Amino acid sequence: MNAMFSAQTRRRTIHQLAVAALFGALTLLGSTGCAIATPAPAPTTTTASSGAPTSAPDTGERPPVAVFLGDSFSAALGTSGASRWTQIASEQLGWVENSFALSGVGFYAASDTANVGRCEREICPSFEDDVDRVIASHPDIVVVAGGYNDAGLMDAHRQEIDAAITATFTELRAGLPDAWIVAVTPIAAGGPVDSNLATVIEWVELAANSVDASVISGADQWLTDQPDVHGEDGFHPNESGQRLLASEFVAAIESF
Repeated sequence: MNAMFSAQTRRRTIHQLAVAALFGALTLLGSTGCAIATPAPAPTTTTASSGAPTSAPDTGERPPVAVFLGDSFSAALGTSGASRWTQIASEQLGWVENSFALSGVGFYAASDTANVGRCEREICPSFEDDVDRVIASHPDIVVVAGGYNDAGLMDAHRQEIDAAITATFTELRAGLPDAWIVAVTPIAAGGPVDSNLATVIEWVELAANSVDASVISGADQWLTDQPDVHGEDGFHPNESGQRLLASEFVAAIESF
């Protein structure tokens, strides 16, 4: 990988935008009860047993630096940047937050004009494309929270998404052998989980466990049946929703 996008990344964006539009329509159908969904997994936290860090490393008097790879749920789309759950949680945990979260991206999914001013590129990078930048920042902790946007591309890019999820965690571990890597399964608006998202969740858990990362499962249900936690679009969390995400994340981290 390098800082500039490959031709393959640019070519696939056209397909992503079209498929993402279709996925959005299917999501709306699901909200009216028209889509067939599978039950969501119960929230759990797991840690593989190995020599990999299972908690924030001891950094002496310096607070640990945590990089967050995420999508619009972690970028706090529709709210002030100061209300994002990654910042709230970092403050509560005594971490220094370094947010790489961008709307519209995922392990394979890349975004374009939705992030003008955020990534300073024509196309904002997928998680896999951003791994080098994460490694270069030398964090003590890496939190990977995403995959929802990949679910909308599964029909056309199933193999590529599986490979991108695996590569993201493999390359993070290779480049940051002493960092605590935490995988948060895809955050969603809440409610039933369709088969594509369920598959992405499974792949994230498998890939994270394969590199001895800590896994926080069930994040797709953190906003389910919670009053007044969604913004004007009825999908993304508002400031109350961001605080709820932070609370769920902190509780999961403290359970390790």
